[in-house]
Amino acid sequence: MATIDLGKIKLTWKGTYNPATAYVADDVVAYTDTGVISTYICTAPSTGNAPSTSGVAHSSWAYMVKGVALSGSAQGDIPYFDGSTYQPLAAGTAGYFLKTQGAGANPVWAALNEYNDAQLQNNIALLGWKLATLNSLSKYNLDDQIIDDFLDSAGIDLASSTNEKKLAGGFQGLSGNSNYFGDSSDGSATIEALTELSVLNKVGAYDGDMVVKNYSSLTINNGATLTTDQPCRGLLIFVDGNCTINGTLSMRAKGAYADPTIAGGSDSGIVNGSGLQFGYLHSGSTDTLASMDLAGCGNAAVAIESQFPPLSSNGKVFTVARQGAGGGSPVSGSTTGNSGSSGANQTGGGGSGGVHDAGTSGAGSYGSCFAGGSGGGGSRTGSGTAGTPWAGAGGNAGGTNSGGGAGNPNGNDSGGSAGAVAGEPEGTGGLICLFVSGDLTIGATGSIDARGSYGETGGEGGGGNSGSGAILIGYAGTFTNSGSVTVASRGINTLTNNGKGGDGGAGTSTVSQIDLAPGSADNMTLISTATTANASPAYGDLIIEYQDVFGTATLNTDLKGYVSRDNGSTWIEGTLVAEGSPTSPKKLCSFHNLAFTGSAGTSMKYKIETLNQSTGVKSTKITASALGWS
Repeated sequence: MATIDLGKIKLTWKGTYNPATAYVADDVVAYTDTGVISTYICTAPSTGNAPSTSGVAHSSWAYMVKGVALSGSAQGDIPYFDGSTYQPLAAGTAGYFLKTQGAGANPVWAALNEYNDAQLQNNIALLGWKLATLNSLSKYNLDDQIIDDFLDSAGIDLASSTNEKKLAGGFQGLSGNSNYFGDSSDGSATIEALTELSVLNKVGAYDGDMVVKNYSSLTINNGATLTTDQPCRGLLIFVDGNCTINGTLSMRAKGAYADPTIAGGSDSGIVNGSGLQFGYLHSGSTDTLASMDLAGCGNAAVAIESQFPPLSSNGKVFTVARQGAGGGSPVSGSTTGNSGSSGANQTGGGGSGGVHDAGTSGAGSYGSCFAGGSGGGGSRTGSGTAGTPWAGAGGNAGGTNSGGGAGNPNGNDSGGSAGAVAGEPEGTGGLICLFVSGDLTIGATGSIDARGSYGETGGEGGGGNSGSGAILIGYAGTFTNSGSVTVASRGINTLTNNGKGGDGGAGTSTVSQIDLAPGSADNMTLISTATTANASPAYGDLIIEYQDVFGTATLNTDLKGYVSRDNGSTWIEGTLVAEGSPTSPKKLCSFHNLAFTGSAGTSMKYKIETLNQSTGVKSTKITASALGWS
């Protein structure tokens, strides 16, 4: 009869393959072939026959589990299937997460943006608001509700509202002339790394509209820089709160190449003959400015002209002249170039080129209210050319071993190519305007910089430096400067051996106290824009978050609320009830399930009135609102 070897009924694990071992059928081994480990089962007696060679199994062996080659694998790599084979996904940056891109695409590592829950916390406070009535609980899921915490004015019908003044954190009833510190539409910002703000209406690489930012507070941390992404017509920053600079606010070498005497910017405007002027109320100052004119700066700047108060011997005017100071005159022989000029309320002129041995350098040029002037070309036994007016191209070098002037762009060196000094930006000094309603603090590591740049060295006969720009700073709180505010000349470029280029002229810098001047407290009517309901509602809810700036508002006397379902044709007043204080000093009040009367409709609005307002006695700020319906 047949003999059955019970030991061979099951597979036998033999460990790592050994060429000296005699294997029999059903023996299982592990073997590494060309860097890939696999498991094999013996199909016929075999001694000295490797289970596979270059991925092909020997006739006496068969693959049990075939390994996959992952080229470039290293610790932290993750394999994925790319549609045809397995590939290694290299270890990502620490803190990144694995992100699927859906079917038909490979996975990637992606940054996990840290979530700022400040807005969520605020919305939770708005949504909660003590849930004044249980039978209105469904309103707070936002299916039939709008919430506005007034980060901007988009939810307010400005044409229908009266005496509404957008201040940091809300609306307050104010009338009369008031200083302008922006609308806080860019919120509270902390700059932690190099941040380049986008320039609108770019014209080539050296011109674009003035960048306008509206912060409720601004902090620039040590090592961080806030600037623009290319030369432009200035950086105008409003901070309706405090501003702290421990890093750098910079328009160094970011001045625009733009002629302010011809139409330019997205507004196609011509800069006023008096230059750019910003008027602010200030007790004790006697400047006069009937109206703002920011023509030529672009639409964003022109749009805020009407926000500034007229001055009649009662304010401070910050000015940058339309044309900058003159450039340095050319030199001959073997000498350093002449420095660009500096003038009252003017950007600095470009320096002329230097000369070594013989020849004549190019003159520096004047800049504009947007930028310092360009430098002239250097020379050695030749003639350099002048810098282009209005912060255009730097002058070209003449002769041999000489450099082009700094500008937009730098002029050509004697070899016919433009270049920049190592570590130096290319361009001319730009314009910074900073107006702060609170305290302005510049720490020991902080700086505000609108300087120009070095011309090319050329070895002998250096190009002229570009002129510095302008810095205008107004603050209503305190000013502490432990760092620097600089539009100083760049200094002679010591990298040139002989015939150094002339220095660019210093720009203008104005730092001045101004008044907060919010205006006089007055009654306010704040009306929302319309929101369309799915159907005509029967009931309305209104929740108001407010702050007593002066005095204490009496509900339904000093502070009233209304709702409308017909776009404001019919207003229904509700009886406001105090709902506590979620975050001091803010308070909440509300009414719920107010029955609508009159015409049916789906155009939902609210109206809030602050009454009996008086400067220093009673003034109420509305900081958030929520309108619900059912």
